Amino acid sequence: MVNFVVSKPENRFGFALYDFLEEVDSSSLLLSDGVADLNYGDIFQTLKKGFITETFDGIDYMITPNSFFQSNSEMALQMYRKILSLTRGRTLDLYSGVGSISLFAASAADSVTGVEVVQEAVDVAERNRENNEIENVNFICADAAAYVKENTGKFDTLILDPPRGGMEQKMLKYINEMAPERIIYMSCNPVTCRDDLKLLEGYNIDFLEAYDMFPQTPHVETLTLLTKK
Repeated sequence: MVNFVVSKPENRFGFALYDFLEEVDSSSLLLSDGVADLNYGDIFQTLKKGFITETFDGIDYMITPNSFFQSNSEMALQMYRKILSLTRGRTLDLYSGVGSISLFAASAADSVTGVEVVQEAVDVAERNRENNEIENVNFICADAAAYVKENTGKFDTLILDPPRGGMEQKMLKYINEMAPERIIYMSCNPVTCRDDLKLLEGYNIDFLEAYDMFPQTPHVETLTLLTKK
């Protein structure tokens, strides 16, 4: 998938490169008038098929231009397999995106609830669930902190994959009140992960592993398992 983010509808940049994209399955023109975060935008024109499909251990994921999905598929699959081995019981997956972790972990859980604030991502996640015929997963469009505040004590396993900036203070407070038996924390920022873990009360760090998602760069993904003391 190759997407072109432009500021004006009349921009012909994507069309000019169209003939050079023979090996690309999906390509779109996205509109954004911002000066940062230019990997997303409103879809203005689909140059080729509007999605791609990634398959992890028999689970097919439809990925659209504005979907978040790990770009290093080989390393992501290793992380997902580890998450699967750590998942137990009633599971809550926060920041669930297109449902990649929720659906992969479903076979180890009694049930999985995925919570995501972006409706487009929730719609894609639901399509992925239906296409894979997975029955014990449901997706909810909601603010993650608000959902946790209203649903304390209902889950055994909490899966977290927050943005690079980490979690809000109120989210950490609500997680402490929820007090799940285990927390699986996936982070793309070791610094904010460290800061967040310090504020999660009453847990032991049972497992911590780093994954080199972007070799030869400073970026690393970490996976941590916390269990109640």
